[in-house]
Amino acid sequence: MDYLRTVDLTVGEDQTGGPWTFTTGPGLTLLHTARENYATALSLTLAGRRKARGGSVHLGEATAPRDLFPRVALAGATPVDSLERLVPVRDVVREQLAWSRPFWRPIPRDVFSDDRVATLCDRLDLDPDPRTPVQDLPVSERFALRIMLALLARENASALVVDDIDQLRSLELRDRMIARLRPLSGDLPVVVSTVNPVEPDTDDRYVPLLPELTEVA
Repeated sequence: MDYLRTVDLTVGEDQTGGPWTFTTGPGLTLLHTARENYATALSLTLAGRRKARGGSVHLGEATAPRDLFPRVALAGATPVDSLERLVPVRDVVREQLAWSRPFWRPIPRDVFSDDRVATLCDRLDLDPDPRTPVQDLPVSERFALRIMLALLARENASALVVDDIDQLRSLELRDRMIARLRPLSGDLPVVVSTVNPVEPDTDDRYVPLLPELTEVA
């Protein structure tokens, strides 16, 4: 299995934007970043949505953004996965299914009966009312929905990058979401960025990327 790693990666112009050399691994990797905008720039770069200013990102033989892009699912990065708040959940899911599959493959009327959707909902402990507008979902369920949509868009993803989990605004909610991601990370490497201190689980990989701290793995 391939894992994301970086070599002298730079995504910004000052010390909060690199350079970083680190390796993620199996299970859940927690990236503890600074509060500046470069945290999201890092997630976008790891997922092949942005070109690095310097250094490199590797996922097996893939290094160019165009090669990383189809292999990395990205959630939580508001510039690329914000949701229309007035649209019902079922329509959001149906649209993602339609975009991610060949035009000739039918989309079930009840999208939550689709095997892939049902499996991801189970893995993420997600059970929304399909008729509910996105804006009426609890904030943690809305965030989990974005993760599910990211995985629907990359059915054969080699990694999942979750940006800015602190959008949940509560350390308790953040920690619960991290706990929900751990079972998923048993089959798919998950990389989560946070700007707040976190107490890693014994099986988590912790990578501090604060200006005064470095970890080379």
